[in-house]
Amino acid sequence: MRRNNVLTAIAFVSLAVLIVVELGTHYDSWDRQVALSITNIIGGGVYLLIYYFLKRRGITLPWIAAWLVALGIWFDALGNFQHFFGRILWWDKLAHFTGSLPPATVFWAVLYGFGKKGTIRLPNWLAGLFAVCLTVTLSVLYEISEYIGDLNFPTHRITDLYDTVDDLMYNLLGAVAVVIICLLIYRKKQKDDRETSV
Repeated sequence: MRRNNVLTAIAFVSLAVLIVVELGTHYDSWDRQVALSITNIIGGGVYLLIYYFLKRRGITLPWIAAWLVALGIWFDALGNFQHFFGRILWWDKLAHFTGSLPPATVFWAVLYGFGKKGTIRLPNWLAGLFAVCLTVTLSVLYEISEYIGDLNFPTHRITDLYDTVDDLMYNLLGAVAVVIICLLIYRKKQKDDRETSV
């Protein structure tokens, strides 16, 4: 438990450092820098709210979820710092793939935790589908926020006609990939528990 807390804290210290870098350096227009730091603050803040909400109910999110949150946000920030989104065609695709890993992992962990407590009873495949659907819903809301930002500020986050649908496709692929991994880990854990109880 202590190791989990320490590793989670390290992930969030890295996000605090990132906010300082995002707002304390000049790598883009001020509007875009603020927009990117807000993404960082909202992503990290929402995770912490969920983390403490669950902790009070006896459910601990695994440290890997916090690290995936940090990875997704840092990956996006690195692309903006180095202007990779405009220069490297696959960077945006990979950023959206990695950006959907944290919410899908968190949603799966929440459903798994409440399932262990008996609060929510869903078959594993349905819990996985639910985690994917919630992740894609968040992705849609994010894309809408980019559109609203571009309408009201000179952020230019939507680059071409297919940008939004391409982003959503890679968000979906990332969510499906992480849920499949979670299901495989869960199945292995169940098998190991059965073997040790025999």
